[in-house]
Amino acid sequence: MDIISHRGASAYSQENSLKSFAIAKSMGSTMFELDVHLTKDNKIVVHHDYNLKRLFNKNLEIINTPYKNLKKHIPTLAQVLKLLGKHCFVCVEIKNDDERYQNIEYFVLKEIYKSDFQNNVCISGFSYKTLQNVRALDSKINIGYSTKIFDLKEAKKLKASSVHISKNRVNKKIVETAHKNKIQVFAYTVNDEKIFDKMKKLHIDAVFSDKPELGQKKYFKV
Repeated sequence: MDIISHRGASAYSQENSLKSFAIAKSMGSTMFELDVHLTKDNKIVVHHDYNLKRLFNKNLEIINTPYKNLKKHIPTLAQVLKLLGKHCFVCVEIKNDDERYQNIEYFVLKEIYKSDFQNNVCISGFSYKTLQNVRALDSKINIGYSTKIFDLKEAKKLKASSVHISKNRVNKKIVETAHKNKIQVFAYTVNDEKIFDKMKKLHIDAVFSDKPELGQKKYFKV
């Protein structure tokens, strides 16, 4: 079972920061997850929330802000991919509730191809419409179907390579159904050894974790 560093090594450094990804990489991680948004001037940036209030106490909405006013706080997707290197696998989660970002799918794909990462990513998100748009634009890119309730028909329509589901909702039936249809199962977010062992017994393919060393019975200290 693989471990995907959730927003980098976010248990040890600020989530989705270059430092967080660098720490995860130094710990030997080769699989990463990150979140992306679209700025006012169409730059793809790596950040979880739609604004900078929680992490930086800044009253800035990403959708309304040009990147020059954000770059002191958050990196671009291009910067993170360059840091990680093409030997890594990256799950790019598009944050797009209510489809608020017009054409974000195009700009995400453009950046992925520009960075020559198209064979090393999966694009995921909870907006099914957004994932449909990704698939319409690209017939080959890996799609991770993020969902609260697994629907095999929907996953097949997307030609999803993986389904991403909460550790509290995943079960043996979901795993078996997905695997029979050649779909991998990724569970989020697992930071506890007991839950890690439970996921392993369910034959989950990978877990998202803030602790890249989880399952190794040793912990990293910064």
